[in-house]
Amino acid sequence: CERDYAGAAEAFETVMRRLPNDSAPHFALGQLRRAQARWTEALDLLRRATVLDPAIRSRELKNWLQHSVLPTKSARGRG
Repeated sequence: CERDYAGAAEAFETVMRRLPNDSAPHFALGQLRRAQARWTEALDLLRRATVLDPAIRSRELKNWLQHSVLPTKSARGRG
């Protein structure tokens, strides 16, 4: 499975511009940024998604957001 993160991010950003109040592209791009270890951007996007649609707050996401599970500075510098 080839991962085209740049292409996926571009598609999500296009949808976000067209549908700024839709939580789905914010959530999806947040998950993509999380997979890329772009922690701050991921956290901002996932927080925005939950503001737009509180129903998407799964236990895992809610826990991740409440505790801001971010790697240490040294771990962030890797990759």
